Amino acid sequence: MQDFANKNGLYAVLDIGTSGTRCLIAKVGENGEPTIAGHGIALSKGVKNMTIVNLADAGKSIGKAMDDAEGEAEAGIEKILCNAVVEQTQSVIVNVKIPLKTGAVTQADLSAVRDAALEKIDFKDKQALHCFPVEYVLDDKAFHGDDFEPEGLNGDTFGMAVHAILCEKNTLRTLHKAIAQAHLDCAGTVSSP
Repeated sequence: MQDFANKNGLYAVLDIGTSGTRCLIAKVGENGEPTIAGHGIALSKGVKNMTIVNLADAGKSIGKAMDDAEGEAEAGIEKILCNAVVEQTQSVIVNVKIPLKTGAVTQADLSAVRDAALEKIDFKDKQALHCFPVEYVLDDKAFHGDDFEPEGLNGDTFGMAVHAILCEKNTLRTLHKAIAQAHLDCAGTVSSP
């Protein structure tokens, strides 16, 4: 995910629900700990069953929550991270394995196995909200966890299990339009569940 810090160093997140739209603005201290600089809440309008049904009303609710949060923080926000206001998401896990040409995992192998995994996902009219490795396989041994660094390890084959969370592309486009009506850029979306 790209960095979603604003030019003034503040971070903003938006939670659009069926009943309420909430915004939190945080600043990160020198010690790396976040503190809340501002928050805002608005009654959600234009949203029904986790779907935007009225673009103008949804944009107004977002704008109201953002205005309240910006007022409390005494700072403006240009971009935010938002929950994906989608009724359904689809979870897909794909497994791929490639031969290692040099006998050790290289950066090119990491890219090739990621590309092979993405090629196996049937996106159709969907877009990935999240796509991340959940397991690595070197020869026939499985590895889990963030501390596994495969580059440079020896083996004959290298594989990966990738978990993708998908949603409808057009629903996500509508969400971005609603956010743009509040004069904001959506720096990223996350799955609500």
